[in-house]
Parts: sequence; structure tokens; C-alpha cells
Amino acid sequence: MPTKKQILLVNVARLITAVSAITVVTLVGIFLFNNPYNTAGMNRGTQLIMTGLVVLSLIAIGAAWKKRILILTVCFVVSFVPVGFYLLLTPGIFALIGVAHLGFLLSALLLAISRRC
Repeated sequence: MPTKKQILLVNVARLITAVSAITVVTLVGIFLFNNPYNTAGMNRGTQLIMTGLVVLSLIAIGAAWKKRILILTVCFVVSFVPVGFYLLLTPGIFALIGVAHLGFLLSALLLAISRRC
């Protein structure tokens, strides 16, 4: 039977993942359809990368809901290392995509801590 502390940690991890994923999906939508930094329009490569970020965000929500730490960690690594880290270091609103990816890592850590309590 899980303790109150474990239940709280799991629920906070789920909330952080949901907020992070919604942030990523919203910012990616803005980036794809109304990117103020690119007036030439979007190309196929950008569409593919950003669609991958949205899919990974949705997988992360499912992983947090089912308490799958490894899947959540893989979603963080695959989305943060190539794209999220780059965006984190850029000026502007799209740096929040990298911050939101860090929310996936925080959620994975909270789920791991909840298992040890």
C-alpha cells in the first residue's frame, strides 16, 4: 500500500509532466505556424523535428501516468539532447521548450524517489 508521501510525489510528477508537455506542444505549434524568427516559412526537416517533439511529449504523459521511469527518461534524453538543449541556450520564448524538457527529467526523478520511500 503506497504511503501518502508516495502518492503525493507521483501526483506532482504527473502534474509536472502534463504542464511540461502542454508547454512543449503549445510552443511547438507557435514555432511551426507563427515563427517570428523565420519569414521564409517552415521546411520539411523542421516539421519532422517538431512533430517528433510533440509525439515524445505525449509519450511522456503516458509514461508518467503509468509510472514508467525508463520511458520518461528516454523521452527526456531523446527530446532534450538534440533540440531542447539548443533551444534552451537561445534567446526568446522558445528557450522555454528546453525548460519544459527539464520538467520531464524532474518528473522521472520524483517517480524514482517515490519508489524508494
